[in-house]
Amino acid sequence: MPSQQQIHAFSQAFHRVAVPRLHDKPALIERALQTIARWQTQRGHSAPDPYMHEWQAPLRGDLRLLQARVRADDCHAATLRNASPLGFVLSPDLHDLVVSKCAAGRDKDADFARALLTNGSVALTTLFERIAMLDPAKHNVQHITQWTQRRAQEVTE
Repeated sequence: MPSQQQIHAFSQAFHRVAVPRLHDKPALIERALQTIARWQTQRGHSAPDPYMHEWQAPLRGDLRLLQARVRADDCHAATLRNASPLGFVLSPDLHDLVVSKCAAGRDKDADFARALLTNGSVALTTLFERIAMLDPAKHNVQHITQWTQRRAQEVTE
């Protein structure tokens, strides 16, 4: 099991790479804001979370401020990184993993796909894009697409 110091170092390194990517891809900013909104809805508005506000303000404005905040080496910065809505920024392979689970189509794969769709770790549109890239000579693309659509519907029910 990694030590707390190793986790802290990983989180710091992750955010040093993830936050600059927001400059290049505004859609990532919108996705981060959607993640925060979903978390707030799930949590309820009775107890506002100051860390979510600390993420929202710079995401809507000054990304340099956000970069400085998450690069800091203090307890507050570490807690802010722990409340990060950016987990998806560096995880393109996660979509490929979910597509392989969708292709396998087992019950445990359905649970896995639903969990990642529910928490926003993967985007349904990206999954469909990746499924469309499968070799139809080796995979039943239509069946995999339909199986994935059913998992997404189960999430919204």
